[in-house]
Amino acid sequence: MESLPLTAETRPLRVLFLTLYPETMPSSRLRVYQYLPELARLGFQTKVLPAVPEPWFSRLYFSKLRALHAVYVLLEAALAFWRIAQAKNYDVVFVQKGIVSTNLRGFAAQLLRVSRRVIFDFDDDILGRTMTEFRHPFLARLQDRREAEYVAAASACVIAGNEYLRGRVLPVNKSVVVIPTPVDTGRFCPAGRKAGEPASAAPLVIGWIGMEIGMSYLRSLAGVLQKLAAQQPVRLKVISRLQGGGKFSLPGVQTEFVPWSYEAEVREMQAFDIGIMPVRADEWGPGKCGLKLLQYMALGLPAVASQIGANSDIVDDGVDAFLASTDEEWLERLLLLCRDANLRRRLGERARKKVEEVYSLKVMTVRLAEVLQGQSQYAAKMI
Repeated sequence: MESLPLTAETRPLRVLFLTLYPETMPSSRLRVYQYLPELARLGFQTKVLPAVPEPWFSRLYFSKLRALHAVYVLLEAALAFWRIAQAKNYDVVFVQKGIVSTNLRGFAAQLLRVSRRVIFDFDDDILGRTMTEFRHPFLARLQDRREAEYVAAASACVIAGNEYLRGRVLPVNKSVVVIPTPVDTGRFCPAGRKAGEPASAAPLVIGWIGMEIGMSYLRSLAGVLQKLAAQQPVRLKVISRLQGGGKFSLPGVQTEFVPWSYEAEVREMQAFDIGIMPVRADEWGPGKCGLKLLQYMALGLPAVASQIGANSDIVDDGVDAFLASTDEEWLERLLLLCRDANLRRRLGERARKKVEEVYSLKVMTVRLAEVLQGQSQYAAKMI
């Protein structure tokens, strides 16, 4: 991939990324951090300032103690003043999902006063809601549910993670580009075995990976998985990061829980035979960007996903993965895959090819670079 022409007489474009989380969290890692090496090769100068850096983030954010959660909120707010002040030193400010997780009033307006050259990126349906709700009435008045919408409307460009989110933001900003969360196909590679071949001796492994907050979707599939286990020898493998070191289990289904780590996630997922991505049509489901589905596909795994939101955009049903709308469809498609190694092979090979051609990190980095450069040029005309 050739370098794109830089603006301002070839001076490197300076981009400040304001992320809600450090690199250890998938949202920020995959929407920002994974782009940085290739952006540097293309000539960009980048800096990332998370709302709360490690190791403080993990110590506070995942604690079960309410007092430490309060410390997190205070630290996040205090650091926001300093982070926003840095914006004046950069050509472009890229806001990933929000400035602070609590949507405290005033920070968005402060940022927009410091820099008009803002790009807003979001991969969840956060418009009109806060990610962290204060229960006390006085504290709740300090929050602004419309902060994300305000930043999106004032930005020169908005990046949406899928078409559904693009439609959500169009009423406030017509300059919207869809950039799905990409997969590093150099890292997410098929396992060293023949496509469709079981990862190990029976039972076959049905795999799911995700954050603890997404486990409600996995539990919604409990009845299907229990019926599947009664008809077919299977093992459910769950990879996640739970507060307090908890584990996941499902009565009636042989279950293996693996604590998530960056170093082991690909290796652990390569042990899947079939990947699943259940989603419900609740307030968050339609806005989900299908990342875990793309990761399964990049690994050459056959997958079954709910026919909701981005999943329907990603999958050519029955060609490179399966979509399911009802419990009956879920069970039917999982049984088909469990009983037909050739079908698993065909779907897995086509899935890998699609991700390489359409959803890879290399493809999406070029699209992001074009957006960053166009944003800088557009903002320059406003000065």
